[in-house]
Amino acid sequence: MQTRHRFLSVCARTVAVALTTLAFIGVTACSAPRIAGRAEQEQELGPCERFLETAQSYSNTMGDANIPLYLRYFTASLAQHDWLNVALQCPSQFGDATMHSAQTQHFTRLAANHFGFAYAPLTVTKLDTVDSLDLPGEALATIALAEDRAGFAAEVLAGRYDSFAPTSANTSADTEFVRRLAANATLLTMSDNHKEAAARLTMLSKGAQDIRRKVYDTRMLTTSEVNATDPATGLRTRTPAIVEMDCAREQLQRVDNLPASDIATAQSQSSDALLQLSLLIATHAVTAFDLGYPSADYALFSS
Repeated sequence: MQTRHRFLSVCARTVAVALTTLAFIGVTACSAPRIAGRAEQEQELGPCERFLETAQSYSNTMGDANIPLYLRYFTASLAQHDWLNVALQCPSQFGDATMHSAQTQHFTRLAANHFGFAYAPLTVTKLDTVDSLDLPGEALATIALAEDRAGFAAEVLAGRYDSFAPTSANTSADTEFVRRLAANATLLTMSDNHKEAAARLTMLSKGAQDIRRKVYDTRMLTTSEVNATDPATGLRTRTPAIVEMDCAREQLQRVDNLPASDIATAQSQSSDALLQLSLLIATHAVTAFDLGYPSADYALFSS
């Protein structure tokens, strides 16, 4: 299933003009770069290989600091969709592809802001349009557990930050960050969205045991100041960002632990629902990036 979303025509025109000035790239309107022999090779590749090759090529361009930013923005805006196609078409790549899509979504938004372009985020915070998802019920129950735990954590942090008192351990930027989260109810909204998604996933889990506990360990939430150490990576960053990334990471790991045949079945029987799940998890990762979690490869992918 292809998931090409529209983006601003003015941006596409700008990039098309820029692309034509580069000797190593030929374009027609806003088509992808023409590489000798590529069309012939793609005729021999399946959908998974085609999307994976294209998405990786776009991501490589996005990450090359020697390439003009407007070209990196353009390729990132394409890559964010192509990685979603990889998640659907390549059962063994669901986790990495979803995280790559989140990474490119984040870069696209930052670059769009730099140029003053509007950016329509690929945000999914709930699954209220999904009526069925052909993944094992136990897997969906575990994914629901991750949502519920993140919802609880966000609620705890919202209460804590509402009465946050600056200390010598915090910088002025930390204090402002916390006050902003408390003032605009960001964390409470995140909490509500997580809990609603958890309830929906539990409903979709086909009668599997509901393993949500509603209340969870709060030690990291109550003993840290604004920043904490991510137990999964050892990285030190803002606590709400760790909550979001841990949720995304746990959910992707659960899907990746499934037999590839289970994901292939979901793709063939309920591809729209599988896309919504990928976007939901990617949204958690994008939120983590927005809250301060590193978006570089070293923080996201095993070597």
